[in-house]
Amino acid sequence: MVVTCGAPGRRGSTAGRGTVPPAAVIRSGRDGIRLRKAQVNPPGLWARVLVRALVVAAAAVMALGFLGSGAAVLVAGLTSLTFVLLWLRERTVAPRDE
Repeated sequence: MVVTCGAPGRRGSTAGRGTVPPAAVIRSGRDGIRLRKAQVNPPGLWARVLVRALVVAAAAVMALGFLGSGAAVLVAGLTSLTFVLLWLRERTVAPRDE
C-alpha cells in the first residue's frame, strides 16, 4: 500500500481512510516503512523574506519623506502586518466542499 499526499488541489490515493499529513509518504510491505518529512526551508524562502523586508523599508522611507516619522512607523507596521496576515492565510487549510 502506498499513501501519498501532494498539494491541496491534488488528491493522493488514500483509499477512503481520511487524509494524510502534507508531505508525508508512508510505504509498507517489502520496502518496510519510510516517512519523508516536510522541507523546513522551502526553496526561495530567504529570497521572499528579503524582498518583503525591502518592501517594508521602501514604504517606510517613502512615508518618511512625504508624511513624517510617525506616519513612516505606521506605514511600516501596517505593511509588516499585511505580510504576516497573508502568510498566516497561506498556511491555514480552508474547508473544501466535495
